[in-house]
Amino acid sequence: MKKQNNVLLFENLSQFDSVIHGFSTRFFGDMRPSHHLYPQSIKKFTDALGVSQQRLVKMDQVHGSTVFLATDKDCGTTIPETDGLLTENPDIFLGVVTADCVPLLMYDPEKKYAAVVHAGWRGLFKEIIKEGVSRFVEKGSDPKDLIVGIGPCIRSCHYDIAEAHAHQFLEKFPGWKEFIIEREGKFFFDLPGVARYQLESADVSSDNIEDGDYCTFEHEDIYSCRKEGEGFGEMMGIIGRQGK
Repeated sequence: MKKQNNVLLFENLSQFDSVIHGFSTRFFGDMRPSHHLYPQSIKKFTDALGVSQQRLVKMDQVHGSTVFLATDKDCGTTIPETDGLLTENPDIFLGVVTADCVPLLMYDPEKKYAAVVHAGWRGLFKEIIKEGVSRFVEKGSDPKDLIVGIGPCIRSCHYDIAEAHAHQFLEKFPGWKEFIIEREGKFFFDLPGVARYQLESADVSSDNIEDGDYCTFEHEDIYSCRKEGEGFGEMMGIIGRQGK
């Protein structure tokens, strides 16, 4: 992951000239719609990307497993109770907000489809990533063609979970054992590790997955719920394809 003009970018998605993508940093401000400076923050960020707010589709994220197909009629709106968006159309830009959860930006260069996914531990438990890949497949994509970026999120160095949750995860997903690390009597969960595992389990090529390796807790230029506590800010990730 690289930073240009205060925007965080993936190397693998940057190779496509028609794809616009990036994550906001503190430079642009808090991306929570409830924040009083949100109108200025979102304008500053979309202007930096060269994206029209009128062509942006956002989500009311609820830690579920719904992935919504966005079309022109959805531009400028917020889709309720949704944690994933996919579009087949050019000039539709998809937004995801996070402060520790895993944001995924996804693109199929063959079909030219784009998607975003919001996945905290609840979303991973509900297999929203599998649902996201399935939505691509429904539209004719081959999972092996997908290019995926795992965005800034809290990493296992700082993300401790309740022992009961650890046992709950392993009961449903025995393959997660390597992603739950016990240290000094606490259990730490590797969110991006599970995200990659679920992508690969859905036949996404490992070579096409870029882990931004950017911890929200450790980097001062982005927000973290765990670090900041009540009143934490959020960043936004955006992806879409310019029409050509």
